[in-house]
Amino acid sequence: MRLTTVFASAIALIGISAFAASVAPPASVDQRDDSLSRRTVADTDMGTLITRAESPTLKDAINAIHYPESDYFHRDQWLKRIVDGLRDKWPNHNVFAFHRFGGDFKWGVTDKNSMEAEAAFFDFNSKTEYFQVVVFKSAGILERVGGDGGWANWGYSGWYDEEGDKVTFRNPPK
Repeated sequence: MRLTTVFASAIALIGISAFAASVAPPASVDQRDDSLSRRTVADTDMGTLITRAESPTLKDAINAIHYPESDYFHRDQWLKRIVDGLRDKWPNHNVFAFHRFGGDFKWGVTDKNSMEAEAAFFDFNSKTEYFQVVVFKSAGILERVGGDGGWANWGYSGWYDEEGDKVTFRNPPK
């Protein structure tokens, strides 16, 4: 029993900053590669969706969110804290985040000034889970077309309507 407690404490001490860290792109990369590009959602007016550079402002906000030790092993709680923390920081914006490899998502926003960043969650098995995070002040859409639902793979906040696996965001109030 004592060995288990010591092991858990050691993991917590070693990984406190790593568990909540975000992954920064290499300094030589100005924009994300195609794997981070947006995908147009068919039959929407989301406009041309171009690859954009990561937002340093959003990246800093993600890094500043406090994670209690209990979240280190619970991806769903971690993701909810990300979405809630960003909603609190930008109350008149829409926010969504989704697991980049835990499901298949289509998404787009009309806000040309949207903030986008990647966040990384390091789970107990030393596996890195990547999430795409978007904060925007416009209409938008997020649709899950495969994988599991729930807070372990996606979360959102703002002004929206849900219909099954599709979330349609409205323009937030001015």
